[in-house]
Amino acid sequence: MDVSQILKLLATLSIGLDDPTDSDIVVFMQFINLCYFELLQSTIAQNPLISVTHETLDCTDGDCEPTATPIFIPKVVYDVASNEALSGTTFDEVIKNDPGFTNTNGVAQEWFYSGGIISVYPVVTSLVADGNGIGIRYIPQPAPLTVNSLSSDILIPYMYQQVLADGASYYLFQSETGFKDQTKMQASMARWMEGKQKLFAYMKNVSGKKTFSTYSPV
Repeated sequence: MDVSQILKLLATLSIGLDDPTDSDIVVFMQFINLCYFELLQSTIAQNPLISVTHETLDCTDGDCEPTATPIFIPKVVYDVASNEALSGTTFDEVIKNDPGFTNTNGVAQEWFYSGGIISVYPVVTSLVADGNGIGIRYIPQPAPLTVNSLSSDILIPYMYQQVLADGASYYLFQSETGFKDQTKMQASMARWMEGKQKLFAYMKNVSGKKTFSTYSPV
């Protein structure tokens, strides 16, 4: 479903109008994106529609150059020359053993994500031009939907996209500007919960995993 179709469905489910006003659409889009990102946070790691970006980066004094798009989930960080994956850690863990962050010996062994960039430890310089560099495969930060977004822009399989209208309708009824129709709110909640469960089941089955693990970047 294109977002324009989801908006019309949401208008019917909530306020019972065929043509929502511009002010209605502004509010509707807030709730549609609320539901959209809620679903992505729970499914993105196993979502077959999500593209994984691969980049090779220069790394200077331990800090890699910024990726072309913001990182949502780093999948793997590796040393290009050896083609060996680095171990994930945190900046706090690194400075426990090296408070001055001064170890420049050897090659990168660990990586952490801080300040919007990937950094490595030991604090090395590794350049692509020299046949080195740091490789990263990651899921980019998903973009919010707009009124002009097409069905193909929505990172949810087509047959589950109508759940965005159900979820947005449920949250709309809960909001201060909602219409406080308890019957419609309960119906929307039931459809929203059922739609999410069906989507989660689909993601589990299509990924070939026996269990479904959700992910949140927070």
